[in-house]
Amino acid sequence: MKRISGFAVFLLLFMSNGSYSQGMSRSSGIGLRASFWNITGRATRVSVNSNTGHAQVDVGGAGAWICYSSRAFHDIFLEMNLGAIGSAQVEQKDYFSSETTVDAVAIMPFLLGLRYDLLRTRLSGALHPYISAGGGPYWSWTVESKRQLSVVEESVESDFDYGGYLGGGVNIVLTSWFALNMDLKYHFINFTPDKDYSGLDFGIGIGFMWGRQREVFEIKDTRLVVTDIYPAYYQFYNTYPIALVTVKNLVGYAIDVNVRCTVRGFSQKPKDSGFIQIDGGEARDIPVTAFLGAGLQDVGKRKTAILDLVIEARAATTHKKEISTQIVIHSRNAWNGDMDKLGFFLTPDEDEILDISRKMAAQTPPPPNERLVNFDRARSLFDQLSSSGIRYLPDPNIPFYQDDRVQFARETLQIGSGDCDDLVVLYASLLEGLGIKTSFIEVRDPEKETAHLYLMFASGLSAEDGLLISSNEKRYIVRQNSAGQNVIWIPVETTLIGDGFEAAWNAAAMNYLQDGLLRSGIIQGWVNVIDVR
Repeated sequence: MKRISGFAVFLLLFMSNGSYSQGMSRSSGIGLRASFWNITGRATRVSVNSNTGHAQVDVGGAGAWICYSSRAFHDIFLEMNLGAIGSAQVEQKDYFSSETTVDAVAIMPFLLGLRYDLLRTRLSGALHPYISAGGGPYWSWTVESKRQLSVVEESVESDFDYGGYLGGGVNIVLTSWFALNMDLKYHFINFTPDKDYSGLDFGIGIGFMWGRQREVFEIKDTRLVVTDIYPAYYQFYNTYPIALVTVKNLVGYAIDVNVRCTVRGFSQKPKDSGFIQIDGGEARDIPVTAFLGAGLQDVGKRKTAILDLVIEARAATTHKKEISTQIVIHSRNAWNGDMDKLGFFLTPDEDEILDISRKMAAQTPPPPNERLVNFDRARSLFDQLSSSGIRYLPDPNIPFYQDDRVQFARETLQIGSGDCDDLVVLYASLLEGLGIKTSFIEVRDPEKETAHLYLMFASGLSAEDGLLISSNEKRYIVRQNSAGQNVIWIPVETTLIGDGFEAAWNAAAMNYLQDGLLRSGIIQGWVNVIDVR
C-alpha cells in the first residue's frame, strides 16, 4: 500500500511539472530504457567480513527494456514493451567451508498498452508528460545454486502469469527525432503468494522518433486580394495586402504567427507580417504585403510570377509551412482603370520632368498680380506644350479603361502624342513639379460606352479673387482647402492641347457645368473628383 501511495505522489509531481510542457510527439518511436525494479524486495548492497571471509552481494532488480509506440488517435498511442529484469543474491559463508550460494530471479514481461500525452492542448515546452496503462504475460525464472568444495547443487523453476501496469513519465524532446525519457510504472503480478513480484519500476532511457508530428496550426485558406500586379503601383503594394492567409491554432494555448512574403524575382527582400498572437482554437486572417522595388518597372510585357508565403508559428519551437501561388505581373505602362491609382503614373520628382517644368516656368513673364503666379505658370506650361507639337491621339475604344495603357510623362514628350489619360499625366506631372496641386475629373457617363478624363489645378486664388481671372464664375470651381477656406480650381481639357489653354479651359468648364451640375453627375456619382496627392 505504501508503494502504491508513493507511486500516486510521483504521478502528481510529474503532472505538476508538466505545466511547462506539451505533447508534440511524432507518430512513431522506438527506445531503449534501463530500469530498476526491486522484484525480490531486498535492498541492493555489498557486505564483506575480512575476518571470517563472509561475503554477500544483493542486487534487488535491474534490467533493460525495448519500447515501441505508435499514435492511434490524437494524443493516444499504442505501446509495446519487452523487458528483461534480473535479481541475484550471492553469498560466501567463510574461508573454511568454501560454501557459496546463488539465488537469482529473472522476469521477462511482454506488455501491450496505451499511452496518453497530457496537457498537449494547454501548454507549450520541451517536456512531454504522459500516463500509461497496459498488461500482458510475465515469464519468471528462479535459479538456486549451492556449491561446497566440488559439490554443486542447482535447481531452476519457471512460471508464467498475466499482469498489468499503471504508469507515467515524461519525454524530454531535444530534437524533432530524439528524446530522453524517464518513467515510473507499478506492475501488478502475483505468481504465487510467496513470489509476489508486484512493485515499482523506475526507468531512464533514450528514444528515437519518426513520422508525422502533431500540427500546431493549419492554413485554413489563402485568398489573393491582388491577383494582378501593376508595376506603376509598386509603392502601393508595400502597405496594401496582396493576400489574406487564414491560420487556425490547433492547440489550446496561444501561439505567435508570422507570414513572410516574397514575389520571386521581383521582391527586394522578404517582408514579414509581424508576429500576431492567435489564441487556442482561434482562426485569424493575416494580411500579407510585399516589398516591390522600382525594378518592377523594367517589365516590358505581361508575365506570371510566383508568390511564396512562409507561415511560421512560435510555440516553444518554430513550426513552418510554405505555400506558393501564381500572380500576374503586367507591363510597366499597364493600368487597370482604377482612377485612384492613376496618380502613381505621375513623376513630378523625376529629374527630366522637374528640369522641363522649371525651364518652362522660367519663360513665364511675371504676372501683374503676384496672386496669379500659379495660374499664369499653368497657362504658360500648357501653351508651351501646345507650341512644342504635343497632340492628342485617341486610344481605341476601351470600356471604362479596363486593361488600358498609360504613358509616363517623359514617354509622351518623346512620342509627341497621347490619349486623354497620357496628356493628363504629362500636364499634372509638370504642374506638381512646380508645387501646383492637381486633381483628376473622371466622367463615366451612363449614356456613353467609354469614360473620359480631364483635370483641374489649384490656382492659388481665394473665392473672392475670382474676378482676377474671369467675370464668369462658371469658368472655375470653388473648393474648400484643408484649412476650410474656399479656393479656386481651374478645369482643363487636355485633349485640346493643340488649341491652346483658353480653349481647353473653356471646354473643361463647360463639361463640368453640364455633366457635373446640370445633369447631376456629381450627385449621382458618375462624375468624380480624385485628388492626386
